Amino acid sequence: MEIDGIVLVEQEHENYFPFSILHPQWELRTGMHQHWERIQQLFPAIPMFFIGRKDQTDLFLEKNESVLNKQPLKGNVLFLDARFIPSITFLQDIQLVLSKTSSTEVSFYQKNTSVSIGKFQFFEQDAELPNISTNFFHNSNETFPLVGSLIQYLWDAVEVNKEIILRDSLFLEPSTVDAQFLWQMGVFSYGTGHQIHLGKDVNLHSTVVLDSRNGPIILGNNVTVMPHTVLFGPIHIGDHSTVNANSSITGGCSIGPNCRVRGEVSVSIFQAFSNKAHDGFLGHSFISEYVNLGAGTTTSNLKNTYGEITIEFPNKQSIKTGKQFLGSFIGDHSKTAILTKLNTGTVIGTMCTIATSEFPPKYVESFSWIQGSIHESVILSKAFSVMEHVKSRRNELVSQLEISILQSYYESISTS
Repeated sequence: MEIDGIVLVEQEHENYFPFSILHPQWELRTGMHQHWERIQQLFPAIPMFFIGRKDQTDLFLEKNESVLNKQPLKGNVLFLDARFIPSITFLQDIQLVLSKTSSTEVSFYQKNTSVSIGKFQFFEQDAELPNISTNFFHNSNETFPLVGSLIQYLWDAVEVNKEIILRDSLFLEPSTVDAQFLWQMGVFSYGTGHQIHLGKDVNLHSTVVLDSRNGPIILGNNVTVMPHTVLFGPIHIGDHSTVNANSSITGGCSIGPNCRVRGEVSVSIFQAFSNKAHDGFLGHSFISEYVNLGAGTTTSNLKNTYGEITIEFPNKQSIKTGKQFLGSFIGDHSKTAILTKLNTGTVIGTMCTIATSEFPPKYVESFSWIQGSIHESVILSKAFSVMEHVKSRRNELVSQLEISILQSYYESISTS
């Protein structure tokens, strides 16, 4: 039985805060890809559709003009929870299920958790994208398990990122890099050459160390790695990103495209277009887009008590994460000044500026301006002006829809 369409569906998007302010869940970066890109890689010739919040979905489609979302559904359609990262055997698992059933409606759940994560449905005639209710994935006569990871919170992405990099690397062409080639460049390598994948026009300076003994090192096109830097696999660095000199990037890091990093970075994800260009430690953290971390900015990722870390969300909601290691979760367009200290499990919303010698609160509301003991809101017109300037330096344009989303969110928290 063939699949004629794939639909990714947002579920509990608020748990992806602060990333979710501007982004739908399928845009989250883990491993080598955003979630939707990984599904597209598995089904390259099949139309893909998206069901989520309208403004965030429209902004995503605006940035990805090749993706269509308006043609009708017809035939055999697979609906998937946008938080689900399928295993390497996903294609075979789906085909096995479809070969065993004659039903026109089948539900899927995540193996070992029983959480519903998908649905297969047949549409005999052209149909519009349906409205998704909370029990949409449950309404089927037959249910089957699927193996994969469910990213319910951003810290889940950080925790499983090593595993996802390893999984994604299995789809790469075999590497032709060998130790002799690297040695001629003045680059030292540990492990086997087939674990090192270099894109086009990668610039590795002499004295760089590549340690792939625990997993692959994957560098995209036009990546630059400056001298006296050590990269530990598994790691992925996206196109046009730079690792500055004297850095240590450990296994479990995904650095998206057009980023600049320096210092010690451990088990962290940079979505895209963000900078940590100076010394300082960043561990078990998620950095969204157009974030700038000032020189010496350092996160704590372990409590002195070695205890469980609690995260604070909007509306004073506290969530016990069950994690011992967690750093910071920073939303789009936020910035820290030099020598900023961030406590274990800090959450910073979008468009914040933090310039204080003390620890800021563990939860920083979006549009906050913290300067010493002064805590106030940013002037939105000035914040938008800075956003335009920052994007123009990357040859990117400010979307009016992005401004509209931020304006609406600003007004919603100002009146709450």
